[in-house]
Amino acid sequence: MAFQIVTGQLASQKAKRLLDNFMSIKQKDAQAKLYYIVPEHIKFDAEEYVLSYLQDYHQSEQAAMLDIQVLSFKRLLWYLDQDKKYQQKSITDTGLTMILRQVVRQQADHLQVFRRQIDRQGFLDKLLQQFKELYEAQVTATDLLLARLDHDNSLIQNQEEREIQELSDLYQSFLEEISRLQLDDYVIYQQLEEILTKKGAEGFKDTYLIMDQHYHLNARESHLLAQFARYCQKVWLTLPLSHQEALSQQYNPVINLPRASYRSIKDLILSLNIEVLPDWDINETNLDTLPSIMQVGASFKDIQLMQTNGYQPKLSQDHHFFQAFASQEAELMAVTNEIRKLVMKQGYRYSDILVLARNLDKYRTLAPLYFSLNEIPLFFDHAETMAKHSLVDFFESLLNLKAYHFKDRDLLYLLKSQYFKLDLTSLGIKTDAEYENGVNQLENILIANGYFSYRMSQESFQWHFTNQDQKMVDPYGVATDISLGELAELGRQSINRQLVEPLKRWSQETLTGGDAVTWFYQFLEILKIKESLIELRDEAIEEGQLAASRHYEQVWDSLMALLEEFYTIFKNKKISFDLFKDLLIQGLKKSSFNIIPPTLDQVRFTNIESPQIRQAKICFVLDLNQDQLPLIQVQESFLNRQQRQAMNDKMLVYQHLSLLEDDAYHREFFLAYQLFFRASDRFYFAYHQDVNEENQTWSPFISQLMKTHQFKEGWPPLDSNSGRALVYSSPAIQKMNFLEGVTRLDTESQQGQAHAQDLRLSLGRLLNWDRQNGLIWGAIKDLVLRAKTNQSLPDQIKAETAVALYGNPLVASVSRLESYFQDPYSHFLQYGLRLKERDQFLMDPMVAGNYYHEILDRTLSQLIEEEIHLKDLSPDQLQILLDHQLQAFNEIEANQIFQASAVNRALQQLMQADISQVLLNHLAVAHLTGNQPLHTELIFGPGRRQDFKGLAYPLGHNQEIRLTGKIDRIDTLSRKGQDYLSVIDYKSGNKEFKLQNLYYGLDLQIVTYLSVALANYPNSQALGAFYQSLGRKFESKKIDLSLLDNPNQAQNPLESHRFSGFISQDSEKLREIEVSLEPGQASQVYPVQVKKDGNYSANSSYFDEETMKLVLTYNQALIQEAGRKILAGNIHLSPFKELSHTPSLTYPYRLLSAFDATEHYARYRHMNVSNKEALGAIQLDLEAMLKEEKHDKDSN
Repeated sequence: MAFQIVTGQLASQKAKRLLDNFMSIKQKDAQAKLYYIVPEHIKFDAEEYVLSYLQDYHQSEQAAMLDIQVLSFKRLLWYLDQDKKYQQKSITDTGLTMILRQVVRQQADHLQVFRRQIDRQGFLDKLLQQFKELYEAQVTATDLLLARLDHDNSLIQNQEEREIQELSDLYQSFLEEISRLQLDDYVIYQQLEEILTKKGAEGFKDTYLIMDQHYHLNARESHLLAQFARYCQKVWLTLPLSHQEALSQQYNPVINLPRASYRSIKDLILSLNIEVLPDWDINETNLDTLPSIMQVGASFKDIQLMQTNGYQPKLSQDHHFFQAFASQEAELMAVTNEIRKLVMKQGYRYSDILVLARNLDKYRTLAPLYFSLNEIPLFFDHAETMAKHSLVDFFESLLNLKAYHFKDRDLLYLLKSQYFKLDLTSLGIKTDAEYENGVNQLENILIANGYFSYRMSQESFQWHFTNQDQKMVDPYGVATDISLGELAELGRQSINRQLVEPLKRWSQETLTGGDAVTWFYQFLEILKIKESLIELRDEAIEEGQLAASRHYEQVWDSLMALLEEFYTIFKNKKISFDLFKDLLIQGLKKSSFNIIPPTLDQVRFTNIESPQIRQAKICFVLDLNQDQLPLIQVQESFLNRQQRQAMNDKMLVYQHLSLLEDDAYHREFFLAYQLFFRASDRFYFAYHQDVNEENQTWSPFISQLMKTHQFKEGWPPLDSNSGRALVYSSPAIQKMNFLEGVTRLDTESQQGQAHAQDLRLSLGRLLNWDRQNGLIWGAIKDLVLRAKTNQSLPDQIKAETAVALYGNPLVASVSRLESYFQDPYSHFLQYGLRLKERDQFLMDPMVAGNYYHEILDRTLSQLIEEEIHLKDLSPDQLQILLDHQLQAFNEIEANQIFQASAVNRALQQLMQADISQVLLNHLAVAHLTGNQPLHTELIFGPGRRQDFKGLAYPLGHNQEIRLTGKIDRIDTLSRKGQDYLSVIDYKSGNKEFKLQNLYYGLDLQIVTYLSVALANYPNSQALGAFYQSLGRKFESKKIDLSLLDNPNQAQNPLESHRFSGFISQDSEKLREIEVSLEPGQASQVYPVQVKKDGNYSANSSYFDEETMKLVLTYNQALIQEAGRKILAGNIHLSPFKELSHTPSLTYPYRLLSAFDATEHYARYRHMNVSNKEALGAIQLDLEAMLKEEKHDKDSN
């Protein structure tokens, strides 16, 4: 019984030589059992390769794979287990998540660190991945305790020890539950080892095993391989490095991973006293691979050592092409054109061609489209999840009916769904058009009368509506004999029978898992879901949509498998409806459609990371930019590098945890190395500029290679920017290319990027090309010859229209009123017509602002809820609280935008540093003044918290305005028995309160928020109202060279994120609050400075009692003025010249306002009143407003 490692470069003929050896063994011993073990996901490719080898070996197309079994470990267990003793139930990650959720809930009372995260899906997903890694590393729950490290800070020490203990307890419970259920996926290694031990060496004396494409073994795979080596006649493991490289101590990131596997598996097998034969070093290269391909691939590995040996060869570029494209569409168009040329002119088959990309989701839509239009058969090797399948959406809305009590959105979705059909046959409705027409009119009735919630679900609620006697119309608008009341009644009966009554059958708070599955399956039968899917499948087949037809079958199979897993895990356990709903929907969304194996002649489009048994002849590598290779991945783990290393140092030889960051780093180098051997004849490398990204460049691996060998950019057969015909493209692609060119020229012309003469010349060339290729100019002339028409904008809408748009009473936020004063027309577009751009997956200022607000709210809310005073905390304790909230925030799936790119991750780190500084500022202010948060993110106004009222003001004519909004923070402190309030509004930038902006209605926020706070706390006095910047401030500053001697000197937290705004207490009271404030000094907290005589300086932002009263009164008058004008219908376009970011002046609203400063300059308003003049102007205007108000009252 012996073990041997087969070494050799990636392109060496290891597989062929090993198969030759297998056949030699078979000739000598006809009873020999030959197993070729590969990873599960490439078993089909491996079978193809071995079959092709056997056909060549036997020189017969009829050769079958009887001599050699190509298997994964899972299939090997099935093959060896003749008595089917070990055939257990398999389970998906969804089922494992169910188990883990159950384990976590059982342990909930014992958890402290993880207590608040147990119901979050992101936490459970992260925990599952951690436990799977631990299991594969053969780590026990006790081993986890080795991760505890020593810290100088006892608080951090205790927190970490508690976290590790809780992780260990959860892991132990998880393992016990897995063992109890005997799940296939988690006992496969154990069961194979049991079979080996049971049969012994005698049972496997004629067994030979090759393990291929396992280049980075985990601990369980290594241990199992060692057991095969113990009992089988001979076992081989292939690794992609030479014997010399395996023994070398020289660092090279390209081969670090396989070299680590080489050393660890040898150490393990030697420790078990198993014979280890000398390495079998196979150096013969694939004869089909061109020498230049081999040279470039080998040079990549050597280039990594360039700094030490000065290696800079110049190689031929005859078979390597590089091209950057302006867009993904241009990239795909060039690729498909080149593929057609290779097949049509150079004799390649489609199956000879491989297309690779890192992010296949990015190509899921466009790649099949372009390949189809260019008539190229494509195998897109990427499993599509069911998350967006219509049946999953249907089930989510169906279960939401019970969870959210028949909300309109869910019910209306079901009525329109293809899986649900009302019984309207008694009304004579038969055809699809008649049925759709009936459902549309029923939907109108439900919406117009609010027949949702209890009005739908309670049979005792009577439906009566004004037009119930009105006749229903047919699809052609002709009145029928059926009344709308009859339609509504029949529709309600059908909804009750099919939806309301089945949902009510889950009447208890909890059911057993078995009863829950039974209930849901019976619900499916009532709705006839299976019959609907069969009907839809058959329709798809008739229309030639084979992929869609298979999807209908697979979504039902996945649903049944999920219910079976649920039954297995929760059969006799109590479960709530909400948990059942969440598990079912999450499980379906994470399920994937099976990939249909490729036909004999298709182009394969697959992931760069997917291993391949044999080379293609041609390889296209797309999207090869700096973000995709190397890919910097965020390692989600509860164990950091130091903890992992500590465990590895203390565990046994067959146990090992990956050092995630190191392994990920080396994996990228090895992946790039593999890439250069994916083809034997030719490589095409490409990347494109993304619409949402800037400055895309080549992957550093590619740019390094190009620079070293002086490779030039360019695909000789195609210049993508020339606008000329794509000679080898299908007619559909040719037309698409032409239209794209015209559209691009039209866009550039509108943006001023092309001169008119250039445009005419370019159009002339395109038109000439169009005539030659028989396209129709009429189809695209509107794109080129669009005429813009300038229309005058209305200044007024009818008052009744305004009331209908905005409502009476008018409910408005302060920022909305500010937008009205900024420009009434912009306000009309945003709040009247409610126009806004579609949400995009971007890290924009809104997302960043919400991040600041939420993290601060979470942290400060914890202090308020647990009655922790800021002044009692140290900076380290506050940081621990912040870190806990950051971790909890990151577990929420909706927040994954922060992990979407390297830029986003960097921005998140910067924002976290800002938040930490803001909290340190809070802490310093608390230590200095005793200040304490009273409320955070406090919502006020109608429909909000009843114990915190908003403000409401009459507008006359029986109209009223009611203010609503959210106060970022209200702080409180006490001195001599008097409570003082401060309101704080967070800003991402540096904002100052100016009376000039208040005068023009552009800054009402903190004054209004102070009014709200005082209205709810009448016994408190106002200390002031402030803005606080959350972002970092960049300014020119002289460097204190003495600081260079002490670079770790901390910045005073009071110096950053200082308050701006105004204070409303005199200097004497402020000195009682800020006791360290002396005459002649500036406040460390507030925007004031005390002179030597004890009074405030002239530049201090201080309002005395009279000024404060004036400001509050004027602020109220402005709110009422805005309310009156809004409800009067004033929408005049009149932006301030000084405010260039007004919506009507900027994209996209400028498309509607068509504002042109050369034509509409007279519409500008100007801020003629300066900040110094503002207080006097406020007093004069307020007097005029009050006189006008009195006059209006006297007139009425």
